[in-house]
Amino acid sequence: MQLSKKSSLLWAMTVLMTACNSTVTPPATSNVKPEVIVKRSNGTSPASTYLSATETLSVSATDLDGQITKLRWVIDGGTSHEHSGDFSSIKGNLSLALPSLSSGLHTLSITATDNAGATGNVTTDIRIDAEAPVISSVMLGDQALTAGENRTVTGNEELKISASDQRGNGDVSPSTARISVFVDGVKVGQATDAVTLKMSDLVGTAAGTKTVSIVAQDSVLNSSSTFSFKTTVTASGTGGGTTVTAPAPILTLNTQGTGPFGGILSFTASANIDPKTQVQKMILEVKDAQGNIDGTSYVTTQPNATFSVDTSKYPDGPLVFTIYVLATDSTGVAYEGRSSATTVQVRNLSAPAIAILSPDNSSTISGPTAVRVQVRQRNTAFVMPSNSIFVDVRDERGQIVKTVEAPTYVASDGVLEAIASIDLTSAGLPNANYTLEAHAQVQLAGETQVRSIGTAASVKFQTNGTLPPAVNVYMPIYHEDPYANVNVRAILSRGSAVMLQTSDDNSVSEIRVGFYCDEATKLPTQVCPSSAYQFNYPVKLSGLIYRMFKIGDLLDGQPYVQNGNYTLRFSVTDGENTTVQEFPVRIDRTQDTIQNLSYNDVSVTYNDTPGQLNPTSATWQVLGTTVNPSRVVSLYTEGGPVEEPIRIGTSSYLPAGATIASGMAFAAEGSYRIDFLVQDLVTGVLRYYPGSYVNVKTNPAKTTP
Repeated sequence: MQLSKKSSLLWAMTVLMTACNSTVTPPATSNVKPEVIVKRSNGTSPASTYLSATETLSVSATDLDGQITKLRWVIDGGTSHEHSGDFSSIKGNLSLALPSLSSGLHTLSITATDNAGATGNVTTDIRIDAEAPVISSVMLGDQALTAGENRTVTGNEELKISASDQRGNGDVSPSTARISVFVDGVKVGQATDAVTLKMSDLVGTAAGTKTVSIVAQDSVLNSSSTFSFKTTVTASGTGGGTTVTAPAPILTLNTQGTGPFGGILSFTASANIDPKTQVQKMILEVKDAQGNIDGTSYVTTQPNATFSVDTSKYPDGPLVFTIYVLATDSTGVAYEGRSSATTVQVRNLSAPAIAILSPDNSSTISGPTAVRVQVRQRNTAFVMPSNSIFVDVRDERGQIVKTVEAPTYVASDGVLEAIASIDLTSAGLPNANYTLEAHAQVQLAGETQVRSIGTAASVKFQTNGTLPPAVNVYMPIYHEDPYANVNVRAILSRGSAVMLQTSDDNSVSEIRVGFYCDEATKLPTQVCPSSAYQFNYPVKLSGLIYRMFKIGDLLDGQPYVQNGNYTLRFSVTDGENTTVQEFPVRIDRTQDTIQNLSYNDVSVTYNDTPGQLNPTSATWQVLGTTVNPSRVVSLYTEGGPVEEPIRIGTSSYLPAGATIASGMAFAAEGSYRIDFLVQDLVTGVLRYYPGSYVNVKTNPAKTTP
């Protein structure tokens, strides 16, 4: 017989299944059909009101004279989803992976089947509201406010807020939006659809700056975008009861001309403060063409100052300059002010920087070497007409003995990279010192001519005559053409593993896996460590070797690998020669799953025949189907470590909607297991799905009385 026990992940429905052995024995000729009941978590019918897209429903299926063996559900008459098996020993919550539903009316049909084939069914309407409310109007007095604005108030103004909500999908039934108002993160008021509030009740009358935030929610707790603005309250100072006014800074560009400008720009700034206040700081803020704001380079405590701005620090394009002033009176009350913005076009026409990232300068190479070259934008955007970088190998005489052309790919915004494979062994070159020279042709935005850029690194070539290890990266793979100038980083997370194939004519002694961070391609929130994250694995084997590394298990340990962009480097050595392969990856712990794939489940075929193997076969399957095309590597283990599979199977391209499964028929006693490495070929997410061991034994021989 075959036995399958399965569970899967929850989308928006928790299913409670119970199989009850009743004390009532029905007639032998009858079979009581299962009873299916679906309710909301509060016990009411789901058809009685609107539900959110993430509503949790409770489904109970009971059978008086048997066991529930199958549960099937259908949304809107679409694809039928089914769970089957012997549920008699399963207690507690099971779950069904449901699709994400849009706003509107949907029909859910659930059918339970018992072990005698009888079925019970329940069909209910589900009315989904997936539309968030909208804050339609925010007025301060008779003037409309925009999000992010800073307004000076006295406290006498009225704040008028309106919000509305729609059910979505053409549903015009009544709906309300509940408005919540927060001041500096503290909730101060709530109303429905519209509200008018006195500013003095919200922010008081004491001088200072506060942040007001507004959020609207509907009846199923869909939330609008947060609308926030700042208020600066004016107050009376100590000088005879007169009002203290906020600073009104003035910014003047001294540099003559109409632009575009390059080099140094000169500005004069005046805080223009109330005589009863004193400047605490005056900042010249610079916003570049990419939206980055520099608020630390140009700061003073003087009420009047001249700033010299080095425009070569910023990308070519518009620079927006604003003066921000913070002043205080004698009692310590703070007042803020900003000047109007001054926009200046800058163009420095700086060529991009080119660098050889690996191998390191003055290092020793012994076999095929991946020369990684990076071209990084400075101030000026550029294009590379040939989309290629050339690497020349120059010997000690100054002669070029080898040239390799490598296509470029996009490593990140404004950064191109190329990997040129240099093999001095196959070229028959002697052990000696060589210079690697990387060069390319670029054209800057705003120029018609082509420029040449280049860099060099020195290496020592040393080989003993034996061949270096051969290395192929099996997982991750490029989910896009790396030479098509698109971002091709594979996504790794806690649930990821990587895999390579290597071989050597002698023996592989060690495999080293490292994450290398580059300042040019890191994410804004990422901090590059002073040294690479490295993990060493001793091998000491010859022949063809497969190695799988559960790298996700190590990300949260010491050293902790921060989310961000990295170069994944595999270094394989045979004790004398080393081969290096590199791959661009991104660590992102928020992408720890592949859509619609659950876990690796095993179904076993048992055999009770005396003297024969039991079980006889098993099938391992990742529950669910692929949403996007995927690559799958199956890892077969027979008693050894899962990191060292005895063989592998590769599906280079599985289409969307495919099932991931593989099986074994057992010919001998032992422990067997199949794991899967799956990479989504659209998102680039790489996930490891470990399987369970199946232990195979020989049944005792039948004894003769």
